[in-house]
Amino acid sequence: MKILHVVQAYHPVKGGAEWLAQNLSEQMAQRHGDDVTVFTAAVTKPGYFWRDEGGPLPVGTETINGVTVRRFPVYRGLRGLRRLWAHGAHRLKLPYHDWARAIQLGPIIWGLADEIARQPAAIVMASTFPFLHMNVAVAGAKRSGKPVVLLGRSTPGMPGATTAS
Repeated sequence: MKILHVVQAYHPVKGGAEWLAQNLSEQMAQRHGDDVTVFTAAVTKPGYFWRDEGGPLPVGTETINGVTVRRFPVYRGLRGLRRLWAHGAHRLKLPYHDWARAIQLGPIIWGLADEIARQPAAIVMASTFPFLHMNVAVAGAKRSGKPVVLLGRSTPGMPGATTAS
């Protein structure tokens, strides 16, 4: 089966979503013989999307442990304006303030929805919220009629996170 995973960052980046995407992708490729492709941002840390944390990785395609990994360039413009808009919309409890937060956090990858729609995958999996690529993955999958699986996450202490008691 052809599978497309869309994740904010991928190996060698360290993090929970990155670990999950890498392990799922490699297991599907190695154990089940699936043709797995990962679309991800070309960054060393997701913080690079909205602040000066980490840096860029080379844009392009490589194969890691049987998984095709395609890294896309990230748009970092208007970061201050995006932050003010998101914080103001949240503070004022404006409609769609969650969209403002997703746009503020990014990653903004021009043309990603089109690339997802063109990818010859049977299914699209994306992780994790609240990053913008989740919405873009749904839009790209919808354009091409592909089913999409969303893997969320919540980190205690993260703004907007809830914990079970």
